[in-house]
Amino acid sequence: MHMPAAFRVYSLSDTAIVIDWGNTIDEAINHQVQALFQCFQQEKKDFIRDVIPA
Repeated sequence: MHMPAAFRVYSLSDTAIVIDWGNTIDEAINHQVQALFQCFQQEKKDFIRDVIPA
């Protein structure tokens, strides 16, 4: 079983956060980022204005 990679969440400003998986290029991490992006897109919460998977 593949364990999710560790990440950190921190405030970028009073209206933005960053979810940081580090600076490693890894297919498993990319899948986690894309899955989280899809979750945010599907939820469509009023307080989420933009999501940028990078």
